[in-house]
Amino acid sequence: MAGVKKAILAGSSLREDERLSSHADWADGIVRKYAHIDASNIDSILQDEIGLVFRRVLEDAGVFKRTPEGQKAFDRFTASL
Repeated sequence: MAGVKKAILAGSSLREDERLSSHADWADGIVRKYAHIDASNIDSILQDEIGLVFRRVLEDAGVFKRTPEGQKAFDRFTASL
């Protein structure tokens, strides 16, 4: 994520970097989502956004059952991120 962080802060595109191009759409979405990104908040923004991706992966994977107990377990997990 260091490369993504550097590119976002520099305002450069990830599309030309073979190692990072797969993250380009995601990074572009982050830049559009946040009104102000700088060195003081980039780490927390990326941490939050990575957490959202992991949350979506877990939702799609069906790791937690769609029952009240499963929802409580999922909520505990996401709260720990």
